Amino acid sequence: MIDLETIPRDTVGLGSRVKLEDLDEGGVAEYEIVVPEEVDGAQNRISLSSPLGRALIGKAAEDDIEVVTPKGKRAYMVKKLTTIHVLMAAENGNK
Repeated sequence: MIDLETIPRDTVGLGSRVKLEDLDEGGVAEYEIVVPEEVDGAQNRISLSSPLGRALIGKAAEDDIEVVTPKGKRAYMVKKLTTIHVLMAAENGNK
């Protein structure tokens, strides 16, 4: 069981959904930050311990990040952040 009180409410953490803009090639993609056992590339579910996941942890909306990937260094901007707290409240009918 995950203690939600240990997960930040205003920056990227476990369970967050993050919309990223690729500052090098353009385009926007949305990812969900999950534990390694729940990774699913087809659903854009990335591990918090992956290079992109590690770069995102602790970032907020409008923050820029750089990630070293097999294709080289890439730059992204966090366009939208939805934390696990907001997602769970929405599932429970609260906003």
